[in-house]
Amino acid sequence: MKLIYFFIITVNALYGCRTSESSQKPAAETPDTARTASAAVEPKRPAVVQNVTRVEAVIEKVTALDDVHFTLSLFIVKSDPVTGRYSLIEPQQRVTVHPEFQVSGDSGSVDTNNAQNKKLLSLRDAQTGHLFTGKICIDQRGVWKLLEVERQ
Repeated sequence: MKLIYFFIITVNALYGCRTSESSQKPAAETPDTARTASAAVEPKRPAVVQNVTRVEAVIEKVTALDDVHFTLSLFIVKSDPVTGRYSLIEPQQRVTVHPEFQVSGDSGSVDTNNAQNKKLLSLRDAQTGHLFTGKICIDQRGVWKLLEVERQ
């Protein structure tokens, strides 16, 4: 009887070791189709798209922060989504925006020769009540950005 138990235990131990060795084959010994199938399946990551809204707005206040940077307090007259499914801001809301300037590659300072920056900087000297059309968005920190001035 002890011999039968010894035989069963030995066979189970040997069979168990054999199956664990065969399941741990190195990648070089696996068939090519198994390797390509596992490499080809990658989960898709969601794309982050900036939700941009075209607004027609009245300037209520211009606040200079330094010789280039400023903020605008706006009253939204009209809004239409440019990208995304819906507009993030609705007419008759008030919002404070910061111009999103293009920077020069060398020093990281605002490129005052850039055409888009010139349009943004033109609002720095705008008067209260000035109506313009532009594109705005909200960043990850909840700060409203003025991306572009389309019509003054």
